[in-house]
Amino acid sequence: MPRPLKLAHRSLTNFQKSCRVILHQGLSPRSLALAIALGATIGIFPTIWGTSLLCFALAGLFRLNHMAVQLANYMVYPIQLGLTVPYFWLGKLTLPESFNQLSNSRWELLQGNWLDSIDLVLPVMACATTGWFITAPLFGLLVYWCFRILLETPFILSKTQTLTKF
Repeated sequence: MPRPLKLAHRSLTNFQKSCRVILHQGLSPRSLALAIALGATIGIFPTIWGTSLLCFALAGLFRLNHMAVQLANYMVYPIQLGLTVPYFWLGKLTLPESFNQLSNSRWELLQGNWLDSIDLVLPVMACATTGWFITAPLFGLLVYWCFRILLETPFILSKTQTLTKF
């Protein structure tokens, strides 16, 4: 097996083992699926600065397992980076008037002081966040139902499998 496929298989196996260990610590499949869906949905929020803090706060608010929420948050980090540009374009279609000032002075970000360019970055973040707000409910529901079905199958809930702790 090629090295990237072996690494992906190992990551998926470790994630599945982690889910089993968490599941056998008193979590129901429903609450574990909800924790994973919340962590994944917040994890693809198109800003780098605070997804971990948001996940921590929401897990406490909804009384979900913090470890499961943060695990899902960290697992979708590459997806977050890949979805930032599509979220930006979706937000740009939704909020075209907020983007006019950036198109006129787009190179000011690369020239001069970066503190003066913050007003140029804010419309980009607003567009990307708007795109996320449009797609986040659908993404969260999709992840929730997929993981709920996956975690309620007898394959993962089997008592004959041995659990290994990391």
